Amino acid sequence: MSESKKDISRVEGVFPTHNKLVGELTEFYFGPEKQQSPWLRFCDRAYRDMNRTLRGLDVREMKTLRTYGNTLICDAIDDLAQRCREKRCDEASFDRWHRKLCHKLVTLYYDRMAIGQAQKWVNMALKYCAIWLSLTSPRDPLLCAWPYMHLPIDQRILRYLRNKDQAVLSENIYPGKAWSAIEDYKEYLRVQKNIRKAVRAEKGANRNTDYIAGMTSALDVDFIGWSRTKNEKRSKKRSGN
Repeated sequence: MSESKKDISRVEGVFPTHNKLVGELTEFYFGPEKQQSPWLRFCDRAYRDMNRTLRGLDVREMKTLRTYGNTLICDAIDDLAQRCREKRCDEASFDRWHRKLCHKLVTLYYDRMAIGQAQKWVNMALKYCAIWLSLTSPRDPLLCAWPYMHLPIDQRILRYLRNKDQAVLSENIYPGKAWSAIEDYKEYLRVQKNIRKAVRAEKGANRNTDYIAGMTSALDVDFIGWSRTKNEKRSKKRSGN
């Protein structure tokens, strides 16, 4: 046996496997897996991405509604996964599933939650679940819904879309309105549909829309847009602008 092979054999079993590394990183960021549902830690992390915009609730109400809201989303994701297993998930049915879940959350909060906040909670939860599954169980049926998943809308991604392609927001849907104040689901869905159209139009077309080149869904736009706007913000800080 060569010296290099001997060196490799000495360290075999010392370094953690890919799955172990993913598990440890997931636990570090999302916490340990909950007994109630494999989706719960992702839903709860998504809640923390959204909850700073909630108003008019005391601490006790916040805690109770957070628990019920997480349960609603976990149950809905189970339902979506079942639809995927049965091959009953397409774009239209996904949008109906999404609309129903957002309205359930708004009702749960006695209308003190807007559609804009509900979509952020739902979309971030699905985004986290999809990333986790793509790393740990890439053949999981829930990933069949990836092409239909929505981009989580917030000010950063809206700014990115406005800077990159005015056509996506051509109907001037959010004139001076914070993402958390969106109340009309139809208003919200128009943006998602415009993004889908832009992604599809890019395929095979020679357009000046490099920000969506090679992407397959609205969720893909989020991965690029969020990271690029974050990097732009850091660059401005360094330059003092």
